[in-house]
Amino acid sequence: NSYFLQSVPSFTMTASSSWMPLWLQPKPQITYEQMNEEIDSMPDEHKHKVMREMYGIDFQDRIEETEELINYKLYRLEEELELIEEKESYETALFIMYEFVQSAKFRLAFLRADNFDERSAARRICAYWDRRVELFGADKAFKPRISTLDFKEEDLEAVMLGGGRFLGVDATGRGILFNCRKYHDMRLSRVDSMTRLYWFVLHQAVFESEHSESVQKKGFIQLATDGRSRGAEMPTFSTFQRMKILISQFYHDSEYAFPVKFIALHNFVNHWFRLESEHALSFWGRSLRTRLRFYDIAQQENNLRELADCGIGRAIIPTELGGMLDFDWSEFFRNQVLLDMMQASSSEQK
Repeated sequence: NSYFLQSVPSFTMTASSSWMPLWLQPKPQITYEQMNEEIDSMPDEHKHKVMREMYGIDFQDRIEETEELINYKLYRLEEELELIEEKESYETALFIMYEFVQSAKFRLAFLRADNFDERSAARRICAYWDRRVELFGADKAFKPRISTLDFKEEDLEAVMLGGGRFLGVDATGRGILFNCRKYHDMRLSRVDSMTRLYWFVLHQAVFESEHSESVQKKGFIQLATDGRSRGAEMPTFSTFQRMKILISQFYHDSEYAFPVKFIALHNFVNHWFRLESEHALSFWGRSLRTRLRFYDIAQQENNLRELADCGIGRAIIPTELGGMLDFDWSEFFRNQVLLDMMQASSSEQK
């Protein structure tokens, strides 16, 4: 059973939360058993929709994007944005990059992330600009792209490890994001660096890649692993805490700020990472917990068969998980830096 329902110890946060950001607010501890109960309690219609999306077998209930629907929703989105009172970052972006922020290409990404609920999309757009300012600073936030030149100097060591990577799309057009703990810089001072890396990777996938429209419509699958064997030693408690912060930021941003929707999160774990994952379940939020799956990292062939059943073939699975895709992050990042430097130089000459 890929849910790993064995009993494991749990920890609770007792520190005062009055000073904490939203994603660090203490939440009731959730166990694997409770997560399965949440899944069982879902209405059958929603449960079947989740399973169809996770297995990539049927997208017939996806919204048909007619020209009439798009134009109407873009109009309604503008109305909802006008109703939001606190939107300083959004208004700054609108002033600096009016054509980009008003463009259908930019706004459709947010409407698709919220299944064309214009009120939720309007809130997400405002939260998106707030978070970009928070993560990258006002001097770098208000640009159409997130480039390698936007990282802070202290980010580079963590970013060069490549803990988060966009691998492309599977046969059905779902985006594949690979998250490997072995390549994470888990020093407390680097948690924001890892978050900025995820924003960079997702921004490229959602707005700049050849698969942008596909991943906006069909969502992302995350393949996550700690990259260590079953016999790896127990992580320290401080590592648990840092991972919890990173997961919390990732969940908060994907649910409320970044225009992305995750339809499946496959986690390949050893015993200690399973313990760590359960400790962080409450920070994923119910909507994403119902899409979590856990696998024993030692059972590689069995895992590959289960992924194949979900429509994820070996060709798009990284070699770290036994697949055929050998993604050289260092080469990719170096090439991206050169391209960004050339583009920046060209812009300055103009």
